Amino acid sequence: MADDLKWSEYVYIVYKTTNLVNGRYYIGKHRQLKGIEFDGYLGSGIALRKAIRYYGAHNFIRETIATFDDEMQCYHYEEVYLGEEWKNRI
Repeated sequence: MADDLKWSEYVYIVYKTTNLVNGRYYIGKHRQLKGIEFDGYLGSGIALRKAIRYYGAHNFIRETIATFDDEMQCYHYEEVYLGEEWKNRI
């Protein structure tokens, strides 16, 4: 069971999940096992989950933006990255 694993066996990622149909995207953070490139996780936001049900998971891709061994570094990077995304949206 994944909960029995040591924290050192995980990495923390900041990712971007993009809807290939309309180009909309979601940025988030996620904990996954080290050595796994993609564990199938696309995100958990309400709007994103609705879109995945509507369009189908095959119409979404997830890109890893950054990887961290430390969860707090990941949180900080996500905040900085989202701040830059928000400023550059226009």
